[in-house]
Amino acid sequence: SKAEWVANKLKYVQERYDQNIISTVAYVGSGIVGIAFSRPVGLIQGKCSNLKLGSDYWKMGNFYVLKEYRGKGIGKASLKAFVEHMKGRVSYFAEIQNETSNALAVSAGLTLTHKFQQLLYSNEIRVLPLDGSIVRSPSRVYNVYFAEIPSDDELENPAIMKK
Repeated sequence: SKAEWVANKLKYVQERYDQNIISTVAYVGSGIVGIAFSRPVGLIQGKCSNLKLGSDYWKMGNFYVLKEYRGKGIGKASLKAFVEHMKGRVSYFAEIQNETSNALAVSAGLTLTHKFQQLLYSNEIRVLPLDGSIVRSPSRVYNVYFAEIPSDDELENPAIMKK
């Protein structure tokens, strides 16, 4: 049920809060209308972001906004607030076909730096420059955005990044 789903999400938010892992929650009045579960960039997100481990960046999680509140700027305001809270140390992934997600990143002031391809049957991740070729196989391709562009010493491969 909807109430059970909300209760489980609130429990998850509280567990994350207790572990000092923030969640981005959007409210209208006292009701939750949007939520994202962001996380420190770890091994997988670091590979996709082209970041070395320990780079102190966070990945903005997928942001879900209730259907009736979409198109009202809630995602943009939430992303901007998260970027400000994290002092710009944020990466954001958007599937290349998802026009809304890509437009959100740009409207929030993030910079498109590169892309990555996740091959579905092998779980291999290929980090690509913006003009890099995509392997023709079942895969998902994402654009990678940053609020603050990482320094070369924070990157696995500085040559891949558009700066």
